[in-house]
Amino acid sequence: MNRIFNEHVRLDQDEEDELLRLCETLRCSKSDVFRRLLKYKVVYGKPPVEFGKVITELRKIGVNLNQLARSVNANGFTNGTELRQALDDLYALEHKLNESVCAKCEVLF
Repeated sequence: MNRIFNEHVRLDQDEEDELLRLCETLRCSKSDVFRRLLKYKVVYGKPPVEFGKVITELRKIGVNLNQLARSVNANGFTNGTELRQALDDLYALEHKLNESVCAKCEVLF
């Protein structure tokens, strides 16, 4: 992306301290902080390590649900036990996601 505009911002000491804190927490430049604020309106810190584990579990459940959907489309029926297990796994993961990941993501701004 070709960034051709240069903006100048004047800050007081408290604002500068907060900007530096955000830069340190996000591990990015001042320019990146401003761009994130413009683009997302809210700046989040990096997700905790558990996030990767939850995403892996979510992909596995998605594969299982996809296989069940193919079975339904091909045969017109599916194994109710498998479907119930996949849905239970999905609900358990949703609960885990809310507790372990979302609760730990710090809203920075």
